[in-house]
Amino acid sequence: MLVKNATSATDAWNKLEQHYERKGLANKLFLRRKLFTAQLKEGQTIEQHINNLKEIAEELESIKAPVTEDDLVLIILGSLPESYNNLITSLESRADDDLSLDFVWTRLTHEQGKLREFNNAGNLSESALFTSKHGKKQQSIERLCLLFVFRKRRDCI
Repeated sequence: MLVKNATSATDAWNKLEQHYERKGLANKLFLRRKLFTAQLKEGQTIEQHINNLKEIAEELESIKAPVTEDDLVLIILGSLPESYNNLITSLESRADDDLSLDFVWTRLTHEQGKLREFNNAGNLSESALFTSKHGKKQQSIERLCLLFVFRKRRDCI
């Protein structure tokens, strides 16, 4: 047993930590690579994605290779798909002091909601155009759908 010869609880804990917690270069490299190459997956929420990245950062911290909050913010922004480029550009123009993890998390959650709403509106307009192809009725529906989509796009800018 690992802790059989331990003289105190602290000694037992240290022996367990040394045995099970790999602090070597290979583990640091593995975790950093995992952190730097993470991407927001299709269907994954911003909350899930950021929590995954925070877990990796916490693992790195536990092996004495901490990730600063500023670095974590940059990693998160770099892990987003192109649909978030407008938000990223607007965040780049802010002072570094304003870009806390909480602030970025809030903005990303809001942006994800807007993108979902926009995508749902686009799907509604496509189905309306597809299902109704009867002369004047079709033209009215097309105008209504285009107006609806245009307003949604304008609201997202």
